[in-house]
Amino acid sequence: MEVEYSVQTWQAKVYYGQTLQELTKKIPVDHQLIVFTTPKLYEKFADRITKWYNTQTVSFYIMPQALYQNNLEELSQIIYFLRQFDTKLPMVWIAFGSESVVSLISFLSVHGEYEVQLYSVHHTIQSFVTALFPTKEIVAKAQVSLHTETIPKRIGYVQLNQQYSTAERMIDLAILIKYGYLTNRELLEHIFQTYQTPEQLATIPMTPFIDHVVLATSHHAKHVQQYERLFERAFYTIDGGHLLSANMKRFLGLFFHLVWDLLNLDEQEMCHRLFQWFQQLGYPVYLPKGLVLADYFIQVEDDLKQQNQLIRMTAIGQVASVSIDVTNSKLADILDYYQQEVKGAHEDERK
Repeated sequence: MEVEYSVQTWQAKVYYGQTLQELTKKIPVDHQLIVFTTPKLYEKFADRITKWYNTQTVSFYIMPQALYQNNLEELSQIIYFLRQFDTKLPMVWIAFGSESVVSLISFLSVHGEYEVQLYSVHHTIQSFVTALFPTKEIVAKAQVSLHTETIPKRIGYVQLNQQYSTAERMIDLAILIKYGYLTNRELLEHIFQTYQTPEQLATIPMTPFIDHVVLATSHHAKHVQQYERLFERAFYTIDGGHLLSANMKRFLGLFFHLVWDLLNLDEQEMCHRLFQWFQQLGYPVYLPKGLVLADYFIQVEDDLKQQNQLIRMTAIGQVASVSIDVTNSKLADILDYYQQEVKGAHEDERK
């Protein structure tokens, strides 16, 4: 499938439902070629990519897989790596891997002294939507330190089952849930019906949802990109936050933002459904003992006082940015709700 994608003032071609080799053929290469990727993908595909571009020398830059690797330290490492190339000659850069990969090289393609044609190929929805977002970020502990505006000329999504880990699937499904809640209630219900067990999550492809993601991002990129940030960021500053992985911080930030939104909409039944659904799919809905949830919400409230605005739903499937009265933010309602859900779940387990 090939679609024309536009967001704000940017345009790109988006490809999905094809093999990796078919996607690479969509990328014209007649200049210095550099593929920026992660260790796992390099080990599996470097030889194949080199053969596919057999008339061209292919150079690789390998980045760590970790979330939020799009930081200043890694940016400096890439700049040092690029010194070996003739910057007076045009280059083709391909981002093949994580969201950090596409964020960093997108930033450099704008602010570096290089003549670059930028393309990207993704096997996770998490990195795919990062390419679609016009804002590319350099971060420190989930806090944006630098940003720029650009998207690759061509963006591909490919299904690579053997390289698609359980953790990546779970994050991708959470992202689809966010898209459904914020932009399309019918999409949300379809996702609920499609993925009801861990086995379904492990085997049913997410490619059929890509067209919804592309369309929604073209209209709501800023809202979708920024949605859970405030709730996620608080985990990086509280005592005990180190007990959570970066992916868990992101998931729980999304979970608590959704709960806050739904409670404000008097959608308690949907809240309960969401909690049970995440629980049965194996998501980390229980916090480690060393993390005090009350401290977390105090931090969220402090951050909200500074920001004074939060992206929220006006109804399921409708998203907007609104100013929040911090004195009536209802953050305490999330704590009460969560404690009741956890208590109920433990009681059910004892039956």
